[in-house]
Amino acid sequence: MISLRAWFMVLVLYLIAICTLLSRSATNSDFLFLSSVDKRDLDGTGHRMDHLGLTGGKLIRLFEKHLVHVASKDRGDVPIKVSRYYDAFKDYLFDESSKCNPVRSVVARLTRDVEPVPIHSHNDYWRSLPLFEALAYGATSVEADVWIVKDPQDSQKNALAVAHNENYIDSVHQSLDNLYTDLLLQMLNEVNCQDEDRSHGVFFDSPETTLFLFIDFKSQDNRETYSLLMNRYLKPLIDQNYTSYYDMNQHKMVWRQITVVLTGDFPNDLDVVDEDLDHGYFHDDKRYVTLESSIIDQSTMIPNTSVMAASSFSEMLEGCHSSLANAVWRGRLDHQEITCMKSMISKTQQNGVRTRIWGVPNWPRRTVKTFWRQIVDDLQSDVLNVDKLRLATRRF
Repeated sequence: MISLRAWFMVLVLYLIAICTLLSRSATNSDFLFLSSVDKRDLDGTGHRMDHLGLTGGKLIRLFEKHLVHVASKDRGDVPIKVSRYYDAFKDYLFDESSKCNPVRSVVARLTRDVEPVPIHSHNDYWRSLPLFEALAYGATSVEADVWIVKDPQDSQKNALAVAHNENYIDSVHQSLDNLYTDLLLQMLNEVNCQDEDRSHGVFFDSPETTLFLFIDFKSQDNRETYSLLMNRYLKPLIDQNYTSYYDMNQHKMVWRQITVVLTGDFPNDLDVVDEDLDHGYFHDDKRYVTLESSIIDQSTMIPNTSVMAASSFSEMLEGCHSSLANAVWRGRLDHQEITCMKSMISKTQQNGVRTRIWGVPNWPRRTVKTFWRQIVDDLQSDVLNVDKLRLATRRF
């Protein structure tokens, strides 16, 4: 006679088999769904997908789930630019149906139903989908490190490439315009083509929200970097009135869709930034960039130039007679550290400047989440600097 234990084991194995079959069925149906979408060929190439109706993080996760399928599609002789994944995602977002059609625009496809959150996408260009992933998760701030390189189209000229390390620069495909400024220009043109005020931004349901675009200067020649940035990369956005500016006549900030923040080794000198101290770089009485200042040392800030200040987590702890090692070992900030660091942040905010703390550890995960909570709730910092976008958005 079969024992009760044996019957129990048979039942468990039976349930495991049923669950496995159901899981395989679901997976197969998902691939069939994506395959059926692929057949809606918009341009005759066989590799473009029609409007899926998914936006934000759901769209990102769909592409991630089917990454192998999407990346292995036959693209004929089309060369890889950034990556198969990035190229396929960009192909999906940008198609002819989005031209001057705000409800089918890239902004609509990417950020409809997405709530903007005060998150800074640290080293954004390192992500699999630079810019796109940040916007999909509602991050209102992105960062690009730029280096001076020879222009691939004209060796007699310079250009700006985006990379963390000078040894790993792809000046052809990963340039500032290819990854950021040209894309932003096209996205904003699509949603503003029927609007005389041209006031719609990159978040479909929150068109008034500005996107902070941090440009981190890496090359030694910061004057040349600044000249290239202004004349080649920002000028098209400026010409369309898409960039925030300081009105030198009215002495106030005018907020637009993109707010440019210079960070890193930028020229902290108005003789360079404005060129014409009375009338601005383009002689129109406007300053189109802002200069990041320090939370710790407010004396370095030039009046009317900063909307954002930043300092590292470790520097702030050291300024409060503590250390990063102590805080990580404890797994949280203690009362003395919170009081001291909050005082620094409050002084900065009293000057009308937002704050960002960078260099928060990424591990262990539980400690990271605790630090994030304390930075937002206890220190009341304005922008949360993160690497893990999806995890951070759950905080808001």
